[in-house]
Amino acid sequence: MRDLYTEYVEAVALAHQPAMVLDIDIANAAALPPARRMEVRLYEGASKCINALRSLGVRVIMASGRPVSEVYEICERSGLDMQGLEIFGDHGWEYRTAGGMVGSTTVPQEAQEALLRAAQLEEAIKAHGGICELKKASFVVHHRDLSAEQITEIKGLVSERSRKDHLEPHLKSRGMDGGIDLYVPGRDKGCVVEMAALTTNVVSLVGDDYTDNDGFKVIRRKREADPNFRGLAVLSRYAKREGFADDHWVKPPEGLLAFYDRLIEARQRYYASSVLHSLPAAATLKVA
Repeated sequence: MRDLYTEYVEAVALAHQPAMVLDIDIANAAALPPARRMEVRLYEGASKCINALRSLGVRVIMASGRPVSEVYEICERSGLDMQGLEIFGDHGWEYRTAGGMVGSTTVPQEAQEALLRAAQLEEAIKAHGGICELKKASFVVHHRDLSAEQITEIKGLVSERSRKDHLEPHLKSRGMDGGIDLYVPGRDKGCVVEMAALTTNVVSLVGDDYTDNDGFKVIRRKREADPNFRGLAVLSRYAKREGFADDHWVKPPEGLLAFYDRLIEARQRYYASSVLHSLPAAATLKVA
């Protein structure tokens, strides 16, 4: 059986510019109640590791269901070096390039109208204790920490509105940690992984939720199609999740930081080897 983790680490030590796609919530930052979403910070030590990996030639791409503006604020507040940092928000519908340009992919008109119809649920969901977010390409309902009865009522409201207002096929529904995501299909974490793989065959995704599984599946598919592709799908959450396409599980923050440390060591080997090979032959001889 292939040791995908070791294969990936060794590829990181050999690649010119490997790429890492990183989710934020739970995967790289502790979860907070929905009302405190903007207080989130990356785990202690994570920013230092990510900055080190970037300084060692790793292309880091932050990818989140949050809008790009929120991701930027969280990364900056957490101490990430923001110069040249690429960000994809709303699961790929929004982006910030390495040069700092912010933009988005156009959401079809029918999908925009469906999102507005879905957003009419907000008052009813609030009455049951839920919190709603209308984004560019999704309507998210948060029900973390509510009772089972409240969650059942909220799910019923969403299901009934989807059926009555014929939200499909313009919107799809999926579960997420502590909520429901009504989203416009067509962009997801898999698209971000595909983009990262355009410049390298060494790509990893660190995520935790159902939305990250789209990217995990792309990594698996690309590895099966190309024997030279060295990808790793890393599930970073407090407990293993069945039915996911991940290759390697880490328990944050300790397991996540240990993973990053292993990659830092691999990149240090890459640069040590590069320096050695750039020296004249006589300079590499040992003196007795």
